[in-house]
Amino acid sequence: MKRHLLISLSLLLVLFFVGCQSSMEEQEAEAEISPQAGELQTVTFKVDGMYCGACVSKVQKAVLAVNGVTDCKVDYGKKVAICTFDKSKTTSEKLTLATKGTPYTLTVAN
Repeated sequence: MKRHLLISLSLLLVLFFVGCQSSMEEQEAEAEISPQAGELQTVTFKVDGMYCGACVSKVQKAVLAVNGVTDCKVDYGKKVAICTFDKSKTTSEKLTLATKGTPYTLTVAN
């Protein structure tokens, strides 16, 4: 009985390690074919047209909708938006157009 149990446990361990190795190889292969993100850039924009706290979420939503934007923090008190984006997918000029058609205007802060 002990022998059967030992053989069963050994077989389970072998199957476990083979499965883990296969899973690791699949993850490595996926990592090799995943496209690399481009260089990230963070830009501060002056935001005109905000008159209340609700404006913050509207500006943030418009900017985050731009392909390549990874983060956008809007500060109502300072009237700025600090945005991080993938330089290979968008530009700061394109982000200034994100609020076109809204009461808000983004300009790159100096």
